[in-house]
Amino acid sequence: MGGRWQKFVTVAGMVSVVTAVLAGSGAGLLAAVVTDRNPVAAFVAGGLVALAALAVLLRIQAGAWDRASTAQLFTDD
Repeated sequence: MGGRWQKFVTVAGMVSVVTAVLAGSGAGLLAAVVTDRNPVAAFVAGGLVALAALAVLLRIQAGAWDRASTAQLFTDD
Protein backbone atom coordinates (compact mmCIF):
# COMPACT_ATOMS: atom_id res chain seq x y z
CA MET A 1 0.00 0.00 0.00
CA GLY A 2 0.98 3.60 -0.35
CA GLY A 3 1.93 6.03 2.34
CA ARG A 4 0.04 6.91 5.46
CA TRP A 5 -2.19 9.46 3.70
CA GLN A 6 -2.85 7.34 0.61
CA LYS A 7 -6.31 6.34 1.83
CA PHE A 8 -7.48 9.96 1.66
CA VAL A 9 -6.56 10.52 -1.99
CA THR A 10 -8.50 7.61 -3.44
CA VAL A 11 -12.05 8.07 -4.68
CA ALA A 12 -13.35 5.93 -1.82
CA GLY A 13 -11.36 7.99 0.68
CA MET A 14 -12.69 11.27 -0.64
CA VAL A 15 -16.26 9.96 -0.60
CA SER A 16 -15.67 8.83 2.99
CA VAL A 17 -14.53 12.30 4.02
CA VAL A 18 -17.51 13.98 2.34
CA THR A 19 -19.92 11.47 3.89
CA ALA A 20 -18.40 11.98 7.34
CA VAL A 21 -18.66 15.77 7.03
CA LEU A 22 -22.30 15.54 5.96
CA ALA A 23 -23.12 13.13 8.80
CA GLY A 24 -21.36 15.40 11.29
CA SER A 25 -23.15 18.50 10.07
CA GLY A 26 -26.49 16.70 10.30
CA ALA A 27 -25.75 15.58 13.84
CA GLY A 28 -24.62 19.08 14.77
CA LEU A 29 -27.79 20.57 13.38
CA LEU A 30 -29.89 18.05 15.27
CA ALA A 31 -27.97 18.75 18.49
CA ALA A 32 -28.47 22.49 18.00
CA VAL A 33 -32.21 22.05 17.57
CA VAL A 34 -32.54 19.70 20.55
CA THR A 35 -30.48 21.91 22.89
CA ASP A 36 -32.22 25.15 21.91
CA ARG A 37 -29.34 26.44 19.70
CA ASN A 38 -26.42 25.67 21.99
CA PRO A 39 -23.37 25.99 19.71
CA VAL A 40 -21.03 24.03 21.99
CA ALA A 41 -23.30 20.99 21.94
CA ALA A 42 -23.68 21.29 18.18
CA PHE A 43 -19.91 21.44 17.54
CA VAL A 44 -19.14 18.59 19.92
CA ALA A 45 -21.88 16.32 18.58
CA GLY A 46 -21.02 17.12 14.97
CA GLY A 47 -17.32 16.57 15.49
CA LEU A 48 -17.78 13.28 17.32
CA VAL A 49 -20.17 11.90 14.71
CA ALA A 50 -17.92 13.02 11.85
CA LEU A 51 -14.83 11.41 13.39
CA ALA A 52 -16.68 8.20 14.18
CA ALA A 53 -18.14 7.97 10.68
CA LEU A 54 -14.75 8.63 9.08
CA ALA A 55 -13.08 5.99 11.25
CA VAL A 56 -15.69 3.38 10.34
CA LEU A 57 -15.61 4.16 6.63
CA LEU A 58 -11.81 4.12 6.45
CA ARG A 59 -11.75 0.83 8.36
CA ILE A 60 -14.10 -0.68 5.78
CA GLN A 61 -11.85 0.64 3.01
CA ALA A 62 -8.76 -0.86 4.65
CA GLY A 63 -10.51 -4.22 4.88
CA ALA A 64 -11.37 -4.08 1.19
CA TRP A 65 -7.73 -3.28 0.36
CA ASP A 66 -6.58 -6.22 2.47
CA ARG A 67 -8.97 -8.59 0.72
CA ALA A 68 -7.95 -7.26 -2.70
CA SER A 69 -4.24 -7.63 -1.96
CA THR A 70 -4.60 -11.28 -0.97
CA ALA A 71 -7.05 -12.28 -3.72
CA GLN A 72 -5.82 -14.67 -6.34
CA LEU A 73 -6.40 -13.05 -9.73
CA PHE A 74 -5.62 -16.00 -11.97
CA THR A 75 -6.04 -19.69 -11.35
CA ASP A 76 -3.82 -22.32 -12.88
CA ASP A 77 -5.72 -25.03 -14.69
